[in-house]
Amino acid sequence: MAQIYFNNLDWPGNNIKFWNSPDTKWRWILYDTDFGFGGMWGESDYLINSLSHALGTETVGRQAPPWSTILLTKLLQNTSFRNKFINRFADEFNSRFKAENVSGHVDSIAAVMSREMVNHFNRWTDYCGAYQQYCVRPWADSINVIKTFAENRVLSLTNDIIGQFILTGTYLLKVSANNSDFGRVRINSLTIPSEGLTGTYFDTIPISITALANDGYDFVRWEGDVQSSISVITMDPSEDVSISAIFEVAEE
Repeated sequence: MAQIYFNNLDWPGNNIKFWNSPDTKWRWILYDTDFGFGGMWGESDYLINSLSHALGTETVGRQAPPWSTILLTKLLQNTSFRNKFINRFADEFNSRFKAENVSGHVDSIAAVMSREMVNHFNRWTDYCGAYQQYCVRPWADSINVIKTFAENRVLSLTNDIIGQFILTGTYLLKVSANNSDFGRVRINSLTIPSEGLTGTYFDTIPISITALANDGYDFVRWEGDVQSSISVITMDPSEDVSISAIFEVAEE
């Protein structure tokens, strides 16, 4: 998902590594992502459908050969995996991949690096060779390309997901807890912040919402568009939903 979000077209036909984890059979290693975030194809990078590229159905810049796409392609034939894949994208779109979160992270890194950039360019300008344009490209412009990508990527990739999986659209999900000191709420893989979450999810793809009571408190019920006393609920709406978890002090 990170590679697809980044629009790293130097993957999956290249730059694949994995390692033998003691907890699982193997795990991926993420590296060499400099094609992403507008680093190779320019400021409109965010429009490229790298989901189709990862599935071998669209060629942009370079072809992903069948051996590199077969694993994801076959996994997506499984309905359970397909739904988890789509939901995990939505979870990330509403958290790590949100434009303001990505831009804030970029700014924090740029603030640390900026002091060394003058020395860096002064040292290496004569040695850039075929990559001269990347050496002399203004530092601030490069940062803005990355942030422009972040500001536009989620919407573009949301549309790609809708098209790839023939979905009808998205809906707005608003979830909160009556008191964040009493408990919290998890949507699929995402534990929402204390102030609650208003995010976009995909029509008719089942989502799981879990109420998690803190020590000394009990979950009582859901209020809003869904009413239930079960702590874990599954729903697949196609219109906006607002729901709140109600927690109370546990009885002695």
